[in-house]
Amino acid sequence: MKIELEYNEIKQESKLTECWWSGCQPYDWAERGCFPSDVWQEVNSTACDIGDKYYCCKKPNAIEVTTKRTTLFTLPANLKNAIQLTSECWWSGCQLDYWAEKGCFPEGEWFAVNSTYCDGGKYYKCCRKVTRDTTTTTLNPVAVAKVSKEIDISWQEFEKAVEDSGFGTRPTFEQYEAVVSQCTKKGAITSKLELAMFMAQILWESGGLRYKREIGCEKNECANIYDNSVGLPDKAYYGRGYMMLTHSYNYKAASHELYGDNRLIEDPDLVADDEQVAWATAFWFWKRNVHNAPGVQEGKFGVTTRKINGAFECKGQYKDRARRRFKIYKKILIDFNIKEKANEKGCYN
Repeated sequence: MKIELEYNEIKQESKLTECWWSGCQPYDWAERGCFPSDVWQEVNSTACDIGDKYYCCKKPNAIEVTTKRTTLFTLPANLKNAIQLTSECWWSGCQLDYWAEKGCFPEGEWFAVNSTYCDGGKYYKCCRKVTRDTTTTTLNPVAVAKVSKEIDISWQEFEKAVEDSGFGTRPTFEQYEAVVSQCTKKGAITSKLELAMFMAQILWESGGLRYKREIGCEKNECANIYDNSVGLPDKAYYGRGYMMLTHSYNYKAASHELYGDNRLIEDPDLVADDEQVAWATAFWFWKRNVHNAPGVQEGKFGVTTRKINGAFECKGQYKDRARRRFKIYKKILIDFNIKEKANEKGCYN
């Protein structure tokens, strides 16, 4: 069942008719109240377990215009009658990096859809969870749509994994949405442990999600380096996407299996230019070449490296790169709150 949402929010002049309660904001937050303060004002508050909840109303004459892009996704079978929608959102105060728990509270009512840095920590944009029955409810435009997850990984876990990978990058919410909505359907990944292995490899291949084109190939397109046996003569099939898909035969196979046509052969730049395709081809490669390799489902991370670049990093002179991949993986296990010990076997040992 496919749901298409175009979520535009255009809020006009208000006379304190738009109001909502914040989540519980702890006493030790550096900033508390209603955010952004130029749009919302506090009109009431009440105590909660560890702090206060604030009743926030739009300031008179405040105008807020926000436009989001259309998102198309497929609901998993077990969630075909429900979708998470939100219409009440607020920014938290600055939550410091050393806090044991950060995000939106209580978690049963609110979830984080975005974050931004502040002095010593982050602000989190929190939206209320509201369940609507898609069999009886018309889906009107709303401010934020929460993509149904195939694996239970939060935005905060995903964000921290990218930031801790050592590349100095920060992910976008669009990247998070693509991962959680495609990982099982296109990558056959059904466990958080396997997703952690996948993300470690993707972060290495893409420089922390920074690159979707092979470095050094954009000018000369790495002429005569990669196979073009089933490609077009005026196209080059160098590394693109988050897994750096290479060779015309891989572009053709991915195109046929994902889309049933030759679109990636005819326009290989789609793999780099289209965010959804960049992830789809990465998951396709994983499903076809890595997922079923002996040892992967037992958590042997080295096997995943061997299946991706084993000739150079497991047997060749670049074993230090394989070890750096594993180092990223160990950090992701912590960020994903996975208690299982990292297993290095399968590549150089």
